[in-house]
Amino acid sequence: MSMRIAAGLMVLLLLGSIVPLATADSTGDGRNICMKASHILEHLERVDVLTARVMGRINNSALLEEYRAAKELLKEAKNKYEAGECEVAVSTALKAMKHYRAVLKVVRKEGAPRISLKRIEDYLRKVDKFLDFAERAGIDVRKARETLNELRKVYGDMRAHAKERNWRALRKDIEKFRERQEKLERELREIRKQLLERKAERIVKAFLIKGGRAIELAKSLNDPNIVEPLEEFSKLYERVKELAEAGKYEEALKEIRENAAVIREFYRALREARG
Repeated sequence: MSMRIAAGLMVLLLLGSIVPLATADSTGDGRNICMKASHILEHLERVDVLTARVMGRINNSALLEEYRAAKELLKEAKNKYEAGECEVAVSTALKAMKHYRAVLKVVRKEGAPRISLKRIEDYLRKVDKFLDFAERAGIDVRKARETLNELRKVYGDMRAHAKERNWRALRKDIEKFRERQEKLERELREIRKQLLERKAERIVKAFLIKGGRAIELAKSLNDPNIVEPLEEFSKLYERVKELAEAGKYEEALKEIRENAAVIREFYRALREARG
């Protein structure tokens, strides 16, 4: 059972014991008070079992002292109940409950953080592969590599602290990881942008080379059926060329994509004109 689940169950058990504790007082017959004491002690014993499971994972001397106080009071309450001193048993159980609740409050704060080390490892591996790809494409990825290496170091600390069950240190590691991850994601966005620009540049340059040759060929054919498609394509070609010369490759690529119909019609007419 995980620490978080155990803590949740303990809280529910304590909440379940609030009603009888709140209604237990020194009035009424002794039998009724003893029944309430029995019910309360039953709840607290279950709480104690679950608390014991998670206390072995907590390295907090003050918390351990709180837990010992709770166990001593529970033991005392049980002894008083067995001795027939039910009213004292109830009041002592109330004191024990306060200590258990104090323990649970800290357990919920200092318990194991919810984190998947495997998902982090997968993330680091995917980023590494992406940077390899970007580097092969001619993108400078040195800054992103440095940040990735920082993340790897933090990840190593996280694994070590998780193994040691040092949850407080692990929480600090997680915060460091998030900060560096945000930095890395900003750098990755810039790299993706550069990759898109490189891709756009390749597509636009290929379009201009192929399109320029096609225009020259179309002019040499002297076919009246290609005049109009050639005119429309030539206008598009000049717009794309102007944007490319200005280094606006993404805008040029957008122009090409938005005028796909013009391009298809021109090359169709060119094929037919060539026979």
